Parts: sequence; structure tokens; C-alpha cells
Amino acid sequence: MRKVIFFMAQAMIGGIIVLWLINHPGTLDIHWLEYHLHMSIALCLGGFFASLLVGVFLFRVSRAIWRIPGKLYDRYCLYDRKRAYESLLTSFSAYQNENNPYAFKALHPALQDPETRPIAIFLAALIAQKQGQLSEAQARFAELTKLSGGEALGYGGLIALKRMSDKAHAHDGADYARQALPYITHAPKLAVEIFDTFLSCGLLDEAAQALQKTGRLKLLPKEQIKLLESRLATARSQTAIRSNEFGCALEQAEKAYRAHPCLQETLMYADLLISQHYPRQAQKLLEKAWRQMPDPKIIDLYLRTHESLDPLAKYQLVEKLTQDNPFHPESLSARVEMALEAELWGVARSHLQEYQEHHPEDPRFSKLMAEYERQANHDANAALK
Repeated sequence: MRKVIFFMAQAMIGGIIVLWLINHPGTLDIHWLEYHLHMSIALCLGGFFASLLVGVFLFRVSRAIWRIPGKLYDRYCLYDRKRAYESLLTSFSAYQNENNPYAFKALHPALQDPETRPIAIFLAALIAQKQGQLSEAQARFAELTKLSGGEALGYGGLIALKRMSDKAHAHDGADYARQALPYITHAPKLAVEIFDTFLSCGLLDEAAQALQKTGRLKLLPKEQIKLLESRLATARSQTAIRSNEFGCALEQAEKAYRAHPCLQETLMYADLLISQHYPRQAQKLLEKAWRQMPDPKIIDLYLRTHESLDPLAKYQLVEKLTQDNPFHPESLSARVEMALEAELWGVARSHLQEYQEHHPEDPRFSKLMAEYERQANHDANAALK
């Protein structure tokens, strides 16, 4: 619409100029040296505009001719780029189908093109790693770290390679992790790799700094941050135990439990509470844990909260521990085992009936029933059956 209005405006202005020249004719005289030029104004303007049009036409023709080599080169580059993308796709397909030699061979055109080169280098590193050529994979990943935008991929690959190798190269992984730390802004997986590397090398302060930066950048969900905080506190607690700093170990174990109250953290915290003479707190902790995640290791620690126990007292403690989750397989199994140890045959039989009623497909029921037949009835044939 704008072009139409502009064209109409030009036509109107041109028409007005023509009408004015018709109503007001004039002549132009030019004397220069021995030359004399005499013409009308209309003819002069017509000649000027004609020359202008010819000039514009010649300019456009010359520009089109000038651009022909560039267009031919662009077309060649487009063909080359298309071939590079096709080779990249073919190579990836072969890699997915575990045809690694062909995958590497097909990747060559993609490695030559600037646009596909970064991802092609990464794929070449993965292929070399799959073939067991770790030095080749390391060289490819190192090359990737020098490309803008490829740092996170490159350092992530180098760190993973070092973590796969023996502990003698662990310090190399830590060096790569330090170099990679500035590039985690949009790379949450790399941030976790860096944290794990520092943690496995025992560099707990650097692991804490990496975790702090990860949290500040909000790269991971809060639950995953809590899990990493728990792992860091667990590592610090274990380090304190090795140094006989049990107060510090207990403090860090509590921190790990608060951040991520799962089985491993619960067992470590309860164990330190017992060793530091806090049996009542350990009992409450283990009772809560049993309600949420029954496990035989909880029973072992729960029995340690009392110094000396006869078999009947052990059964009573287990009965107390399992009362909030009575029909879970672990609860019933623990009750049967403690009842058999205390030679409470009727109680054991009652629990076995509950076991059969609630978990008839559980293979442990047959084993417990066999123990009952062997110990209570002294019937080896029934136990065998």
C-alpha cells in the first residue's frame, strides 16, 4: 500500500512539473569556449532524466555482473554445507547403531565445515571413547574447549574421561574441573560433574565453592541441591571420623540428614548418636526411619541403643520398632526372626500366618517357614519341603 501511494505521489509531482513547463516555456543558452548550446528547458530536463535512468540501469547491470562470482561461491558453500550436515546425520545414525568405524569415516566432511565442526568434534570424541581410543577422545575434547561455545562440552568430556581412569589421574580431573567452573552458567550437568570430581578427590572446600556457585546460578532444582549438600556434609563427617573429631562428625552427619533424610544419611547419623552416647535420640530417629523406609540395618542399630539384651528383650525392642509399620515384609520378617531367636514358637507361628496372609508371593516366607519347622518342630523333612 505504501509503494502505491509513493508511486502516485511521484506521478502527480511529475505531471505538475510537465504542466508548468508547458505553460512557462523557456530556453537555455550555454557559451563555453567556442561552443554554443541552445535548447529548451523541457528538453534539458528530459535529457537529464534520460541520462539518470541510463546510469542507474548500467550501475545495476555492472553490480549484477560483479556479484556473479560471490553467488557462485555461496552456492558452492551451500552445497558443501548440505554435504556436511548429511555426513553428520549419517555418522550419528551409525554411532547409534554401534557401527563406530563407519561413523568416524562418514564424519570427515562435517569436520571440515566451520558450522558443523564443533558438534562433529564432539561426536568424534564420543566415537573414539566408544572404541577405547582414550587418547584420541581426550585430544578431541581438548580441541573442543578452544572453540567458543564448546567449552562446556569439552571440559565435561575431559572430566568424565579422568573419572573413568584410575586414581593416579584424579588430580588431572580436578584441574579440568577448576578450568571448567567458569563455563557452568548454562550447563547444569557439567556443574554436577565438577562437584563430583572435587568430592571424589577429597577437595571438600572446592566442592563447596562449586555447589555455592551452582545454587547461586539456580542451575538445579532445590531437591537436587539438597542432595548435593547432603553428600558434601556426609563426606565432611567421614573425614572428621577418620581424624577422630567425633563432635564435628556428628554435626556434619546431622546436617546431611536434615538436607536429605534418606537411609544412608539416617544410618550414619544414628550410628554417631549411639557412639556419642545419645541413645534416646537415636531410637526416635530410627523409629521414624522405620515408618518411612524399613531396612534390616535399622534393626541392627536399634538394638545397639541398649548395651546388653537377652533374646526376649531383643524381640520386645523389635516389636516396639515395627509397631507403626506392622505388616511391611521387613517388619514381619524381623519379628519372626527375633521370635525364633527367643524361642517364642507360638508368637513366631502367628507372625508367619500374618506374613502368609499379607505377602504370600514373597520368597522369604518359605525360608522363614523352613527355619520355624527346623527350630520349633525339629522337623528336617518339613523344613526341606
